[in-house]
Amino acid sequence: MITTQPNYQRPPLRWITRRARCLQNGFGVARREAIRFAAIDYAWFTGMRGLTLIQGGRSHG
Repeated sequence: MITTQPNYQRPPLRWITRRARCLQNGFGVARREAIRFAAIDYAWFTGMRGLTLIQGGRSHG
């Protein structure tokens, strides 16, 4: 009997889109750049590569 195991290698798209939306609203980053930075952030959180910092932003306080 063959059992298929779920593949957890792909990053969760929902996490990346939520993070991209936060970057857009908080830092005024274009959508394309926000998606790229969100993917980099996900890779950093999972220990795959270093963090890219985004300069600027607006205060929400």
